[in-house]
Amino acid sequence: MSEFQSVHFIAVDRPLEDEQLLFMQKQSSRAEISRWAFFNEYHFGDFRGDPVKMLLRGYDVHLHYANFGVRRLMIRLPAGMPCGPKVLEAFLVEDCIGWKKDKKGHGGILHIEPEADAGSFDEDVHNPDSVFQKIVPLR
Repeated sequence: MSEFQSVHFIAVDRPLEDEQLLFMQKQSSRAEISRWAFFNEYHFGDFRGDPVKMLLRGYDVHLHYANFGVRRLMIRLPAGMPCGPKVLEAFLVEDCIGWKKDKKGHGGILHIEPEADAGSFDEDVHNPDSVFQKIVPLR
């Protein structure tokens, strides 16, 4: 069985500025990178970039899919969660659903990574555009 991974980032609010774009280009030498999106597909090896830093520095949504079971969704929420800390804590699940608060301000990154074996999920993730169309309005 061959390995397949895809890594996607999109900017929702505004395009990346020159300095942000330079940072993203340092995250991968093979990715397709624009001010609005970052995409790379892997058949051997792994993505070596830092998804959290990429979200903090410009992109708004990240999706990582691997045919061996990885499903990761990260959404940067600049205004923070629409609920208080106690309500949020009730929904957090260690190593599955997390919240990384920004060091400055109210924002943060919602991280969702369900644990499951390959083949356990609907494989609609192969079409990231349809996934992003469903996710972006939630943001």
